[in-house]
Amino acid sequence: MKLFQTLGLALLTVIWGASCAAPQPKSTSSYVSPSVVRVANSALVESNFEDTWDRLVGELASRYYVINNIDKDSRLINLSFTTNEPSKYVSGGRSTRYFKAGGTVEDVSYDVAEAARYTIGQNAGDFGEYLILTSVVRKPTLEGRANVYIAPEGEGTKVSVNCRYSLAVEISGVAETKNAQGGVLRRDRIPTSNVTAAFSTNEPCTVDWGTPQDPTLVTFTSLGVFENDILDIVRRKQE
Repeated sequence: MKLFQTLGLALLTVIWGASCAAPQPKSTSSYVSPSVVRVANSALVESNFEDTWDRLVGELASRYYVINNIDKDSRLINLSFTTNEPSKYVSGGRSTRYFKAGGTVEDVSYDVAEAARYTIGQNAGDFGEYLILTSVVRKPTLEGRANVYIAPEGEGTKVSVNCRYSLAVEISGVAETKNAQGGVLRRDRIPTSNVTAAFSTNEPCTVDWGTPQDPTLVTFTSLGVFENDILDIVRRKQE
C-alpha cells in the first residue's frame, strides 16, 4: 500500500510539473559566408602626376576621411575613417536567427558586420516551469586605415588604394526569466563581450567567434566601396 502511495505521489508530481511547464522555446541559427570578389583597387588616369595629386588632396581635405600623413616625395597619402555602419564598406556574410516561444515568433536576418537585435530562449527548472528569454544587442564599429599611392605611369598617373580594416562588435543584452503564466520573475543584464576581426583590401579573413565547445567560423571581406570612393575622385576628373 505504501508503495502505491509513493508511486501515486510521484505520478502526481510529474503531472503537476508538466502542467506548470513554460512554453518550449525554439531557437535556431544559420550562416552563409559572403561572396568574395576581387576589388579593383587601382586606376590609371590620363592626367599627369601634379594635377592628379593636387585634385586628390584637395578633394580628400573636404571629406570626412582623416588625413594622417601626406608625403608628396614618397607619393603617399595615409587616410583613416571610423563608422558605426560597417556593412556599407565590408561584409561578414549573412546570419539568420529564428526564435519561437508560445505565440511569439521572431525571424531575423542580418549581415554579421551590421547592427542587429535577436532573441534566444531556453527552459529552466526541474520541470521546465521557467522560460529564460535573452534579448541580444549587437553594436559594430569599423575602423579603416588606408595608403593611397600616386605615381606617374607613362603619360598618365596610377593611383592605388589599400585599406586595413578593423571590425569590433559589442554584444550585450538582457535575460528575462518568466514563469509558466508569462509573469516576469527577474531581469538580468548579460555580461558585455566583444569580438573582433582584422582584414585588408583583397585579403579576406576567417575568424572563430564561437567557443572551444562550439566554434563559429565567420569570414569578412571588403566590398570595395571605400577603395572605389577614393578612385572615383581621380576618375571623375577625366569626364
